[in-house]
Amino acid sequence: MSIARYSREVHFDDLNNVHTFAVLAVPPGSRVLDLGAADGSVARVLAARGCDVTAVERDPDGVRALAAAGLRAVRADLDHDGDLGLPSGAYDVVLLLDVLEHLVDPAAVLARATRWLAPGGRVMLSVPHVAHAAVRLSLLQGRFPRTDIGLLDRTHLHFFDREQVEALLTGAGLSALDTLTVVRDLHETELAIDPSSLAPEVLAAATSDPLARVYQFFIVAQPGAVAVAGGGLLQHLLTRLQSVAASHRTLEARARQLEAERLALQVQIERRSRQGEAGVRATEAPAPPRDPSHVTAALVDLEADRDQLRQQLIDRMEALRDASEAIAALQREVQVQRAFAQRMGATLPPAIGRVPTAALTPDGAGDLPNDALIALAAEVAEYRRAPYAATFAVVRRVDTWLLGLPRLRRGIKAAARLVARARGGV
Repeated sequence: MSIARYSREVHFDDLNNVHTFAVLAVPPGSRVLDLGAADGSVARVLAARGCDVTAVERDPDGVRALAAAGLRAVRADLDHDGDLGLPSGAYDVVLLLDVLEHLVDPAAVLARATRWLAPGGRVMLSVPHVAHAAVRLSLLQGRFPRTDIGLLDRTHLHFFDREQVEALLTGAGLSALDTLTVVRDLHETELAIDPSSLAPEVLAAATSDPLARVYQFFIVAQPGAVAVAGGGLLQHLLTRLQSVAASHRTLEARARQLEAERLALQVQIERRSRQGEAGVRATEAPAPPRDPSHVTAALVDLEADRDQLRQQLIDRMEALRDASEAIAALQREVQVQRAFAQRMGATLPPAIGRVPTAALTPDGAGDLPNDALIALAAEVAEYRRAPYAATFAVVRRVDTWLLGLPRLRRGIKAAARLVARARGGV
């Protein structure tokens, strides 16, 4: 099995990727065991963030790539090589990113992974979601296409839906602290689906439930029976930041469209102005007598066209200002989300640092046992850095776009001066 097709670089502005989730969820400086590390896409980034990484890979090309990157690499087959010669209780985090579905006995490997965890350690794993709408519709059409990568990768030995993932965790003695999801629409998977070939009611039935767009699960788990309903702080902030980032991308596209329209209108105004000036000069030059009413009518038409174009330009300028104000509002909202995360990490007592939203209400304040409160406090302290990194990514994109607005305003002022000169010349 070649590792090249599984190589994915980590991009911190991509909040819809399990590699990004993993890097942001691992506290810098952690001792990390990356099982099934492939060529080290994640391991290299973690090492750059100060983590002590041990990478395990069975493919010889992958082991060579890991060693070339300066990582501690162990060549081993997770299905057959037992304890891999690694010390028990030595790692803060064990990673299994898109690995379990390739194993003969994923339950046994996951249970064995807990032996390598230090007290308070975490297992972070990801698996593809076989019940994605693209797979459902393929089956309805009588197809189960195996592909080189993705949901139906031909090297997958096991397929997981949400219930099977939960059963896998329970069997290994693990409880989920956070469950994040990668979402993809029908046209964003490697499976070819033609929605127009399906009856509308069939398409609606296959895509209507909340898990229909879930492409992968990313789970942070710990040994024991403590579970947090509804996801933790990381899931809450990630969902909110994804929404803000999507709104920002929409506004950026609209602003680019408005700028293009403004430039086109400016060109039209300049052309009309030149035509008006040429008409005036023609009336002033010696020429055979002609009907003065014809010249007057032409000038009136030119003025009307110019005024119409000027009003369109004013409308576009107002739309641009509205877009700028909306983006500024999104920037303020991102800052509020960042401040919220800072307050959560800095002001909550350690014993309730990871209490879910329902337990923060007067009616739910006493629902969690002390063990759960202690586990949640430790988890939020480790995740404080994660939402900051995701938030800064969005803020950087907003700030970069806003830095261009002064030039845009100068262009608008230049267009206004051209219009004023045109009016004076007619």
